[in-house]
Amino acid sequence: MRRRTTMAAVNYTVGDNWGSGFIGNMTVPGGSAGLHGWTLEFDASFDITNIWGAEIVSRVGNHYIIRNAAWNADVPANGQASFGFQATPGTG
Repeated sequence: MRRRTTMAAVNYTVGDNWGSGFIGNMTVPGGSAGLHGWTLEFDASFDITNIWGAEIVSRVGNHYIIRNAAWNADVPANGQASFGFQATPGTG
């Protein structure tokens, strides 16, 4: 059985942007109970070309499913896990 939790506030920021691509950063909050493994699903208007601190489980069109890396699966209560990626403007 798969447990599914909805997160209210994943923080997304754009770092360097050179027009034909950019660096994106996302921060996953541990909430009041913490997390043991996390997965994000989102639709993006960009194409991820490289990722660190997480892995792409699936991409169908502009819909991504991303999960934790082995080393940042456990997020303590009130803590956070972060990952980054390089992306190009997409078709989504």
